[in-house]
Parts: sequence; structure tokens; C-alpha cells
Amino acid sequence: IYKYSKYPMLSFLIFFSLNFYAWSFIVLRHAVALGFIIWSYDYIREKKFVKFLLILIIAALFHKSSLTFLLAYPIANQKHVNKKIIPIILLFIIPVILIFGNDIMKIIFTFINAGDYLIYKTRESQMGIMMFLIYHIFLIFASFFIKKDSEKENFNIYLFGVLIVAFSLMLAEFFRIGMFYTIFMVLLIPNIICEIKSRETKQFINLLIILICLGYSYVSFNSIGLIPYISNLF
Repeated sequence: IYKYSKYPMLSFLIFFSLNFYAWSFIVLRHAVALGFIIWSYDYIREKKFVKFLLILIIAALFHKSSLTFLLAYPIANQKHVNKKIIPIILLFIIPVILIFGNDIMKIIFTFINAGDYLIYKTRESQMGIMMFLIYHIFLIFASFFIKKDSEKENFNIYLFGVLIVAFSLMLAEFFRIGMFYTIFMVLLIPNIICEIKSRETKQFINLLIILICLGYSYVSFNSIGLIPYISNLF
């Protein structure tokens, strides 16, 4: 955050409020793998694929799903997606997944017929729609205010993460995979806000995002039992 964020305070607020911090109390191996993925971001920006790959291999020693972040390397360096596609994603991806979720899962598990991941075939846990909507609100904001060639890597990675998180509406584990990508919103959103020239617009959006983060964190921390936080070790 201190290396890449132009607005560290808001970056930390997003990090602490939107599940990245809270989930580290629950999914420990995943949290360690996520730490290595954050480290690999340096090598995405510097276009050093070998070092990027080595960091991901270390991350995979803690959680195999971190290998899905290999896609971030080519995705980060793509041209910006046409902004018109963002509202289309928002309007159509939710009903498609809700209607055809079971069929999509059947297709996925035609390719997965052995190993630990088979346990997810019979799981019926889904993430709530609130987190997905917040991610989409931030995505629409980013697509509207982002400048050409500014924050390209963060925008592309975050956009792909939102697409992955959409599938958590049919299987919660997709949210955890999406976190490897969506965590870069802690850089994307604050940096875009700092580029807004209108002082009034900047203040309004800043306040709105702070209220969204604080409101969601209160609801979320309560729902997963982190308020009050009690350790079983003591």
C-alpha cells in the first residue's frame, strides 16, 4: 500500500473493511498464499515473469488455488476493456448464474473427476449478493473515472476478479479465488479518486466509499463472529 497507493488511508480502510483482513482469521493457509500473491505484484509491474512464477509456486505450497493467479500476468498487460461492457456484466451475469448455476457446476465437474476438489461438487454454500454488488459498484466507478493507460494493471486484474466472484453466488469457494484478484482494489480505487480534478466530486465519492466500507464491515464482522473477537488460545 505505501509503495503504490496515492491515498494510503483509504487503501487501508478498504483492506480492513471488505473481508480481506477479516477472512485472514478464518482461512489461514489462504491468507498466507494471498500474502505471496501480493508480493508477486511487483514482478507483474516490472514484467519479470520468472520471478512472478517462482513466487506463485511458493504460494501454492500453502494453497494450490493460488496458481489460478497465473492468469493475472497476461491479463494485467491487456488494453482496457471497453467501458460499455461493465453495465452489461452488472445487468446480466447475476441472473445467468442464479438461473443456470447448477448447469454451470455440472459442466465444471465434467473436467474435475478426481482429487480434493471433488468435495465441492456436493457443497451448497453460496456467498450473499451484497459483496458482489459492492464490488460491481466500485468497478463501475473505476470504469467511469479511470484515465487512459492509468492504473491499467490494477483495473484489468480487478475486473477479472469481479467476474470470478460472480460465481460465488453458486459456490462460495469462488469468492476466495476471486480475492487473489480483487484485493488490488485497495490500490485501484484510491488512486483513481486522487486523479479526479473536481474537488467536490472527489470529496463526495470519497465519503460515499468510506460509508460503504464502514457499513459493510459492521454487518460482515458481526455475521462471521469477529465482533467481539475472542481467541480460543487464551
